Amino acid sequence: MKTEHTLNNGHAYVDKEYSQVRVPNKGRQRLIRPTAVWFGYAFGPVALNSAAYVAGAFKFSTMILITLLGCGMLIFISGLMGWIGQREGMTFALISRFAWGSKAYRIATMIIPIGLIGWSSIHIFTVGMFVNRMITNTSDINAVYIITCIITVCCIGGSAVKGIHTVTNIGFFAVPYILVLLFIAASKAMGDLGSWNNVFTMEPGALGTITLATGVTAMVGSFACGAGGASADIQRFCKKPRGAWVVSLVTFGIAYPFLMVVSSLISLATGATTFVDAFASFHMLPAGSIVVFLLAWSTVNADYYTSSLSFAAALGVRREVATIVIACVGGILACLGSGFFLEKYLTYMTAFMVPIVGVAASDYFLVNKGHYPEPYIAIGKDSKIPPVKWGAVIAYAVGVATLMITEHFAFLVPPVNCLVVTALVHFIACKLLPQKSNFNDLIDKDARDESFNAPSFEELKAQGLVK
Repeated sequence: MKTEHTLNNGHAYVDKEYSQVRVPNKGRQRLIRPTAVWFGYAFGPVALNSAAYVAGAFKFSTMILITLLGCGMLIFISGLMGWIGQREGMTFALISRFAWGSKAYRIATMIIPIGLIGWSSIHIFTVGMFVNRMITNTSDINAVYIITCIITVCCIGGSAVKGIHTVTNIGFFAVPYILVLLFIAASKAMGDLGSWNNVFTMEPGALGTITLATGVTAMVGSFACGAGGASADIQRFCKKPRGAWVVSLVTFGIAYPFLMVVSSLISLATGATTFVDAFASFHMLPAGSIVVFLLAWSTVNADYYTSSLSFAAALGVRREVATIVIACVGGILACLGSGFFLEKYLTYMTAFMVPIVGVAASDYFLVNKGHYPEPYIAIGKDSKIPPVKWGAVIAYAVGVATLMITEHFAFLVPPVNCLVVTALVHFIACKLLPQKSNFNDLIDKDARDESFNAPSFEELKAQGLVK
């Protein structure tokens, strides 16, 4: 089903992606399709670099522990947000409108895509560096690097404009090639390392001064944006609630750990702390360039898609236009060398993304008892949803501070600390700062219509919700 919406300029357009309404039953997909999107999403070039970074700081056994802790956190975050998205059929932007308020939701809605734009630029940066190293044998920002970034952005942006079906097909196409090439690289690494006993007894490299907490934060940070925001946008298409958890388990319980182990082995075999240097040591830059391009395509494709949904909702523009703008900005950042700031970026992404999940989870499960009214209520001009829900704003600020402080002092697991504190503060703040809402007046929470179909433009007009 397609739905019509009005833009800020008053023009109507057909929304094929259900960006402003609940996904109807007709729009739900077989489990294999969102799984393919997320499987490809997990295989990102920056994930390879973050694994190489952590592998250079710890013994392999500690690296495995960090991977388990980080992936466990990502499974929980992705599964939780995907579950909410599937149950309600909502994008992350619509979920945020209920949790943050009819005006303040733009804060959360814009934070995620801004983070994803930076994230996507680092992926494109990695592709550019691979090709640049292969052709010029340098890691400088030059004409070869910039041209490669531009070509990569055009390819990925063009496919993302097409929507969720094209994003899914890219995942189906890229993943088999990625797996084959990674297996070849892992086999070569193990040939150099000799045996698993050697792997587990090797001492950490030059980065051995970073803490375990920093390693876990970097691991979670490598996918904090996607797990926090993109999960709802992609997994809302699942037919059943358990589908959201299955997708998350396959992605962060199988695909992502595999990527971490392979990257760690390559890093240990070469002594490199970046994936470009590692493949250069193997004399595999051409093959590495293909791997990284496919990794970037499958990951950034989904980044652009989910970012465009948020920008379209927050700014009232067409999703296709938002996608083009996002691709251009990400390409410019890549050309300026965004990847040189990866370490700091991973920390800040974790700090700014995880609290958003804490707010959304607390609002949905604790405050609203596991149900929101139909989302078309939220986009109406007459919606009585408070403009600002201060409980969300306060909890978010406390959550960011919690992660930054506990990461600095290496207290427990910083992302977990952040998520728990944010959820508790939000719940308490909502109890202490009650705000009048029309939720209970608008819908009987015990009488949910599971067969709900997204309303047409004419139905919305008849209800006075759009003009």
